[in-house]
Amino acid sequence: MSDLKGKMIAFEDPHSTSGYLLPKAALLQAGLQLTEYSDPTASVPADRVGYVFTRADDNTVFWVLRDRVTAGATSNLDLTEHAKDRESELRVIDRTAPVPRQMVAHRPSMDSALVAAVSDVFTSMEADEEGQKVLQQFDKTTRFDQLPENSEASLRAISDFANLVVADLPR
Repeated sequence: MSDLKGKMIAFEDPHSTSGYLLPKAALLQAGLQLTEYSDPTASVPADRVGYVFTRADDNTVFWVLRDRVTAGATSNLDLTEHAKDRESELRVIDRTAPVPRQMVAHRPSMDSALVAAVSDVFTSMEADEEGQKVLQQFDKTTRFDQLPENSEASLRAISDFANLVVADLPR
């Protein structure tokens, strides 16, 4: 990742987990200093990594393929979907740990029978044709799973990544 110094990379948008939060945190953890730009052709100092927002995963992939930026961050699914037959032209330089997405939470005082019923609806949607359509419309989600018993470590990692990114925001 240190080869990215002095180069411009692309993130999807500031609200994307796989297209911004996780990769930016990984770059910061690697000790790199990042600077946001609005122009992908801007000159980036040799000791920093410049980044721009593309506003869409397909743009991120296309900008890398068209040499508008040196690298881009996207999910593995979006990479495959948007690069299609040109995926062999790209090289994955880092992967972040998988994290839970699209979480559903409840208040502690919620009736346990209702919690179980709602949980059953979410976790069984993939087995039903109508449920699959709803999931697909919801940010191309394929299924909901129960959080595993040891999920605290995963959630703590997300929190740590978010804190890294927040600490890097201009004051």
